[in-house]
Amino acid sequence: MVSCASAELKLLDKLLSDKYEQVLSKIPRNKNELADWPEMRRHFINGQKQWTRFRQEDCASLFVANGIGQIRVLEDLSCFKRHNERRMEDLDKWLQWFQENGI
Repeated sequence: MVSCASAELKLLDKLLSDKYEQVLSKIPRNKNELADWPEMRRHFINGQKQWTRFRQEDCASLFVANGIGQIRVLEDLSCFKRHNERRMEDLDKWLQWFQENGI
């Protein structure tokens, strides 16, 4: 059960990483009349780093709250999975925004 959940999380981590890179590749590297893209890029990268730290701390608190035993490991994996799925939805919205704005 744990190995199955762990494998699923590993796949989700890879999909999340790929989607993040996809969004990052859409952000132009140079400032233009539309936006200060380098500044936006910095904020986006910093936001991802902060989100990663938040996910880690949020799931760690759940892990500790579940005491000892196998259930805590499954809850921890489930927590990471939920966060990853939500983040992928957010990244999909970014991709949609870039598409709608012709970027």
